[in-house]
Amino acid sequence: ATPGLTRHVLGVTPTSPGYATWKVEPVLLDLDWAEGTVPTPRGVITARWTRSSKTGKLNLVVEGPADTTGEVVVPLEKRNSTFAVDGQHEAGGRFVVAGGEKGTILEV
Repeated sequence: ATPGLTRHVLGVTPTSPGYATWKVEPVLLDLDWAEGTVPTPRGVITARWTRSSKTGKLNLVVEGPADTTGEVVVPLEKRNSTFAVDGQHEAGGRFVVAGGEKGTILEV
């Protein structure tokens, strides 16, 4: 049950064989935070998110293995918000994270 819950709440799924490409689309539920790692044939994908219980603002950090590319999809209930990705303001709810790099998405 734990791996399934971790993958569901963290939302890490492969989008091509061997996790050459992958997607992180977390499901927040009523939780304030979640974090975990997902082992893949190419290395580990790490995802963690926190949501402020006072403001509801979201902070999501994703890191994937080198030589892979990941797409991070902001949770549905947050898609109308404004986000900064690695300090740069972005519009929309989908962002790309190059493998071997850390992508930090912060609701502003």
